[in-house]
Amino acid sequence: MNKSSDLRSHPWYSPAVLWQRKSAVIAALSILGIITFLVLRYGFHAKPGIYQIPLLVTLVLGGLPMLYDLLRKLLKREFGSDLLGGFSIITSVLLDQYLAGSVIVLMLAGGEALESYALRSASSVLNALAKTIAFRSPPEKEVLKSRMWN
Repeated sequence: MNKSSDLRSHPWYSPAVLWQRKSAVIAALSILGIITFLVLRYGFHAKPGIYQIPLLVTLVLGGLPMLYDLLRKLLKREFGSDLLGGFSIITSVLLDQYLAGSVIVLMLAGGEALESYALRSASSVLNALAKTIAFRSPPEKEVLKSRMWN
């Protein structure tokens, strides 16, 4: 059984499905945290200690798993632009710029979610194409005739 059929047998909220779609869950969490921050700050005019809580939750629940994955890539010596995003998350926390850090978490998670969606879509199209094509080579005589006439 492949991963996609494995995931379809579970409900969307099961831990197996959520773990496979981790970047999409983190992106949704980031959007929710940023919107909640904006509502608390500009809608309810809450105090800074209150309106920053959704951003801190976003950074802890979304940023830490992203940083963990980036650390694993770093230890494997796989360097990419995501590493710069990880440094930006750490810097934003050190400078108390939680909104900037949450936006970076959203960017990293959203990029990974789009990449995995594109990969799944391309794989499913290629699988469908492979099922419709017969993988036979033409007989040798036919290949020779086609070369002679071209």
